[in-house]
Amino acid sequence: MIVADYVSRGDRGELISRVLLTMARDLAHKEEMERIQICESQEPNLTLESVLRGHEPVLLCDFLKHFVSHDEWDVVADARPVNMCEDDTNSKTLKDFLGDRAVIEFTCFGVAQDDHAFTYEGMVIALCQGAAIICRPNEKLYDSLITFLLDRDKGFMEDNLGLILVQDKNTKTRRNPVLDPTKLPCGKFPIISILHQPAQQLLSGKRRVTTTPGKKRQSARTRHSRLPPIYKIGVYGSRLIGDEVLRELLNADDTLQHHRAGSALATDAQAIVEHNRFYAVPSGEAARRHGF
Repeated sequence: MIVADYVSRGDRGELISRVLLTMARDLAHKEEMERIQICESQEPNLTLESVLRGHEPVLLCDFLKHFVSHDEWDVVADARPVNMCEDDTNSKTLKDFLGDRAVIEFTCFGVAQDDHAFTYEGMVIALCQGAAIICRPNEKLYDSLITFLLDRDKGFMEDNLGLILVQDKNTKTRRNPVLDPTKLPCGKFPIISILHQPAQQLLSGKRRVTTTPGKKRQSARTRHSRLPPIYKIGVYGSRLIGDEVLRELLNADDTLQHHRAGSALATDAQAIVEHNRFYAVPSGEAARRHGF
């Protein structure tokens, strides 16, 4: 549908973002499987037989590392909570907060009809279904969310859950909307808020990741807050898809512009477009000629 220009620019940006999130999860899953294979002889808690194959939890740090790119991971790993002051005893870097026990698991995206996905019950349902969530239509703050567990060995208690919230912008000019997760019914959970603008690398020629710093030093009475941490990350561009293909997928200029013959996408996808444009398969002699 993207190649045939059936998807509007805004929806296209969100769809490509979901593709990139899924790719990052799959790469992290590959690492997890290799880790399991190495450790199987040591009788680990998680084995290939303990869960449905393909649905093994993956480390959240691995997932984020692939999504933002290995080159930019150190910037993200050192991020501090934006809702805590610098000298707060609970203000940990993102890497220290997640440690090596925080995991995610999703193999598909479900569509939310309301704000229930931001609540404890909605988060548990998503985890049980192995799904990330597309936010309800007209949700202005975020486009998708992924639930994570802080400790893979613990259950679905409220203090063991967190959210990754993603806002996608498929625009030529860099826009930094105000993303305020405190406006959502998920204030009791730690949050990783991501502003994702993949088209920006195509314009500036640079791939960048930014983080929002924590608050300045405050009085001693505010140095021991019990607030769940909120981390804010800006991701511009992607290393998961080649620039030429990503440019055509995002197609930030004209939502009705047809991809020219010989373009990065058309070269590989022309057969798919021709066979699926009318959602029909050939029959009879035509089918035999096409190998159906």
